[in-house]
Amino acid sequence: MTQAQTSPSIHPPSAPVQEAALVAVQQVSRIYSLGSAQVTALNNLTLEVPQGVMAALKGRSGSGKTTLLNMIGGLDQPTYGDIRLFGKFLSQMSAQEITNIRRHRIGFVFQSFAIFPAFSALENVELMLRIAGIHQGRRERAMRSLEIVGLGPGPTTAPGNYPAGSSSAWQSPEPFRPIPT
Repeated sequence: MTQAQTSPSIHPPSAPVQEAALVAVQQVSRIYSLGSAQVTALNNLTLEVPQGVMAALKGRSGSGKTTLLNMIGGLDQPTYGDIRLFGKFLSQMSAQEITNIRRHRIGFVFQSFAIFPAFSALENVELMLRIAGIHQGRRERAMRSLEIVGLGPGPTTAPGNYPAGSSSAWQSPEPFRPIPT
């Protein structure tokens, strides 16, 4: 993305912030080096997403949406600026703390599906629950999650046998979010 291109737009968050924002991005820039060239993926972006607000990123290809999400999820770091998640600065968290937040509090739906094609849909969902440390009732929860996103019955069907686009449904974080203990 060049300097002339715009960063993604954020919709809504127009609600007043009552407590610490779920996500706070303060004057964040991300600049990549490609050989001797500098490519600005995000340029001085500031936004807050209050708790309880559903927000969506919207922008053309190359506008920095994925770059922003990667930084919010702790998968990448800003060149400049700060990001707070659940009231804490990501830059002050250990790699393990960030991993635990990704594992237990947020979820990603990737553009390219992060599934094992040799596994059934049920086995793919069960694997994610196992990684999250959920052992008791894992199969039942995985089956229920597939039903929630409209992919039950038939949980033993291989991913390639579902209609195009349905693989992203069972990557959706909401049905599979670990239950706090």
